[in-house]
Amino acid sequence: MKKDNWQKEMFENPKYWGKVIAIKDDKIFDFADNYDVLFTKVKDKSLEISFYHVPKQLDLYRIMTFSTI
Repeated sequence: MKKDNWQKEMFENPKYWGKVIAIKDDKIFDFADNYDVLFTKVKDKSLEISFYHVPKQLDLYRIMTFSTI
């Protein structure tokens, strides 16, 4: 299975572990500690951005939540 750019970056950079990331155009656009903070940081609600909660331990990697606004 091919990993997208944001997945590769998520695995390689521990600053994303345990955070919620915003994904736009196959890249990590922004990140925060929780969804509420990230929703307020993303000013333009018309953008097609997906949000993903990165597990703290990536060896337990599973997609738990995935949504698009």
